Amino acid sequence: MLMPVIALAAGVFDYRRPHGGDVASLAFALAALLLIFCWFHLDATQRHYRRSAMQLGAMLILPALALPWYLFRSRGALRGAVAIGKALLLLLATMSCYGLGARLAA
Repeated sequence: MLMPVIALAAGVFDYRRPHGGDVASLAFALAALLLIFCWFHLDATQRHYRRSAMQLGAMLILPALALPWYLFRSRGALRGAVAIGKALLLLLATMSCYGLGARLAA
C-alpha cells in the first residue's frame, strides 16, 4: 500500500514543477519498480517458489508481463486470477492517488 502514497506525492510534485516532473516521474517509476521487485522476491521466498535468473531479469525489465505470469505459475489459475485482480485494483488506487495529488496541488 506504499505505492499509492508515493503516487500522491509524485502527483503533487509533478503539478508544482512541470519542468522538473521528468525527474519526479523517473523517481516514481524506479521506486515502483523497486517495490514490485522486493514484493516479488519476498512472496517467492515465502511460497518456496524457485526463481530463475531469467525470471528475475524479466521482473526488472517487463514487470507488466512478468508479474501476471508469476502469479499464475505460483498460485494456479484461479488464485492467480484473483491475485491479478487485486494487483489491478492496487494499480487503479495508485493512479487515482496520483491524480488526487495533482488536484490537491492546484
